[in-house]
Amino acid sequence: MNIFKKAWNFTKAAAEFLKEGQPIVEEAVYNKRMKACLECPNLAEDNTCNLCGCFMPRKAGWATSFCVDSPRRWDKEIIGKNGKKIDLRNAKGKDNNTEASNEVQPTSE
Repeated sequence: MNIFKKAWNFTKAAAEFLKEGQPIVEEAVYNKRMKACLECPNLAEDNTCNLCGCFMPRKAGWATSFCVDSPRRWDKEIIGKNGKKIDLRNAKGKDNNTEASNEVQPTSE
């Protein structure tokens, strides 16, 4: 895979990650994803995927990312109730609220 295709694939994955508020997966999900990657014949020695070109230790932590193999070895995570995002980052002195609702939670940036 050429460097331009790798850069394009990473840019698309990063844009989705940023657009959705940079959601990361829980440690157990990350470990399961990385286990699948480490067992995959498409993983290169430098931990990049030969199919998409992404650096998998980074991409596996993004809730918005998915495996491009067919069949997929892992899918993107659904975030919040009905797939809507929930911001669990601590907002300047406020307590985190982990209760899901149908409303998109505002971010404090």
